[in-house]
Amino acid sequence: MSISEASLRFELTNTYPAQPSANKGMGIGQTNVRNRLKLLYPGKGTFAVHRDAGKYNASVSIAL
Repeated sequence: MSISEASLRFELTNTYPAQPSANKGMGIGQTNVRNRLKLLYPGKGTFAVHRDAGKYNASVSIAL
C-alpha cells in the first residue's frame, strides 16, 4: 500500500492453481470492487487484475 497527497494505491499478490477450476470468469468480489469504486469514487478509482506465471495481482488506485 502506498499513500501520497494525490493518491492511494493498494496491491495484492497471490498464487493460483495451475489447473483452473470449472468456474471460469470474474468472481463476484471483483465485480463488487469495480461497482463500489464507481459509486464511491466516480472517475477517480481504478481496479486492475493481472495473471501471469501462476501469480494473481490485483491493484486498486484512488485519486485523492
